[in-house]
Amino acid sequence: MRLAKVTKGKFGNNHDLTSPYPLLKGEGKGVIVELLNGFKFCYTFKVRARRRFSLFLFFSFLSFIFLGGLIIFTDPSKNLQISNYFISPIIFFFLIIFIIFFSLFSFLFLNKRRGLAAGLFLVLLLIMRFFGFREIFQVVILFLIVVLFDFFFLVKKS
Repeated sequence: MRLAKVTKGKFGNNHDLTSPYPLLKGEGKGVIVELLNGFKFCYTFKVRARRRFSLFLFFSFLSFIFLGGLIIFTDPSKNLQISNYFISPIIFFFLIIFIIFFSLFSFLFLNKRRGLAAGLFLVLLLIMRFFGFREIFQVVILFLIVVLFDFFFLVKKS
């Protein structure tokens, strides 16, 4: 028993709210789904990309929970013992902060490379503040390094 008729195609941006497919905005390929009751809606690939990157939002919230557990249950002045190694909890703090920023900005930008660049910038900024580098010139240099990093991979990809 078929519940819907699916039509694939390429859609232009000449659709508006009065078009037969009111949920279609923008340009690109997509799928038009027509239900048995006559209601039609469009499922574009941009919606698919947002759904694919929603996993990053889940990882961001999960990392927030781990960060809360790290802050509540560990003493920052004592080292954590993992087998025969002693590791400072500050390393785990910055690692979890990086995962939070990376996954949050990957979800917002719909791009893992830009999420990585924004996450690196913010974590390196926090590390610099942790070690006492508070000059605006150093922040500008760090920002330029991250922008050049992003530009380098953008040009290399083309």
